[in-house]
Amino acid sequence: KKPDNTIIKPPTARQLAACLAIFMLVLPAAVTPAYAVISNTVTVMGTAPGGTPDAVTDQATENVDVDDAAPVLVVTKVATIGGSPVDGTTDDAAAGAVITYTYTVTNTGNVGVTNVSLSDDHGTDADGSLTTITLGSLTADGVGEPSADDSLDNDWDYLAPGDQVSWTAGYTVTQVDINTQSANGDGTLNNTVTASGGYEDSDGNAATVQGTAS
Repeated sequence: KKPDNTIIKPPTARQLAACLAIFMLVLPAAVTPAYAVISNTVTVMGTAPGGTPDAVTDQATENVDVDDAAPVLVVTKVATIGGSPVDGTTDDAAAGAVITYTYTVTNTGNVGVTNVSLSDDHGTDADGSLTTITLGSLTADGVGEPSADDSLDNDWDYLAPGDQVSWTAGYTVTQVDINTQSANGDGTLNNTVTASGGYEDSDGNAATVQGTAS
């Protein structure tokens, strides 16, 4: 019987390329590294004369740039007295009137923000300080990962990009407010609200972001 002199040739580069498949790695919006690594390995096995396995391995790696982390918190504030909006120009609030503030914080950035909290500094006498700021409802854009809050405090645990959350607070106008505003000639009750939260920057470091409204 003649020996089998068949020669097994290793695959060509074209044949290897035909075997490769490329997979896309989609990263959550809360984590934004400088690049995503796409890696794929293919192994081709053959049998040489004499039965000795002969392995051919090729590996392809591709780096894909993604956007840097760019968090943005946009804050809006609406004031009402007795359910009617206050425009700050034609509505006069007497001492004892209760102003209800509704604050809305929207994450317009490209990364999630954690532990979003709200503070409102009226800058007036302590006897007219704000009542407890109460966490309200969430409005989600339905795109990407969802926002989440599982704690009992008034902070929002995780606000996803495109989502917004609201708070409310009450403030009782004092005689000190009226005297102060009359003395400085301003005639209005001014205050600034600040929203704060944390995020992970493109280098993986913890960072903070703030937004304000007056």
